Amino acid sequence: VSASKGWVTGVPPIDFANIFANLKGFSAGLKALAANGTAQKQYNGLTLSGTDPNLNVFAVDAKLFQGTTSITLNVTPASTTIINVGGAAIAIDYAGINVNGQDPGKILWNLYEATTFENKGMSFVGSVLAPFATANLQSGSMTGTLVAAAANVQSEMYFKPFRNNSLVQ
Repeated sequence: VSASKGWVTGVPPIDFANIFANLKGFSAGLKALAANGTAQKQYNGLTLSGTDPNLNVFAVDAKLFQGTTSITLNVTPASTTIINVGGAAIAIDYAGINVNGQDPGKILWNLYEATTFENKGMSFVGSVLAPFATANLQSGSMTGTLVAAAANVQSEMYFKPFRNNSLVQ
């Protein structure tokens, strides 16, 4: 690699293709985790409940978010939460999220097969891993990180990286 007048030539300093391939593999590995938490929709509210002190894993169909106006996360406060969401088109719009004091850096939404992810008019909590999706975030905020194939972000982003050394190798 060489640099001349601000231009870098030669081998790229960051191999984004390799990094993205690893993220796609990581997403597939998360999908393979056995769910040990429950997702229950009642009226317009979706409640995710888990009791494992270390890792709570949820398997959620994207259809559960249709008409949902509130999402509640009830997990052990120090645990890591993985929310595996299945479906090609995922829209989580205009819903309130209550994480009951859970650290946003311990929450990961794994949209393992999504080709589109839409989030409008809400304060989204947790990181999103959507390696095949075009993400469209509008008129809200996100506390976490977003990894997507492409993104149109017209929301406030508050950096809170996902952290879990036992899952990341």
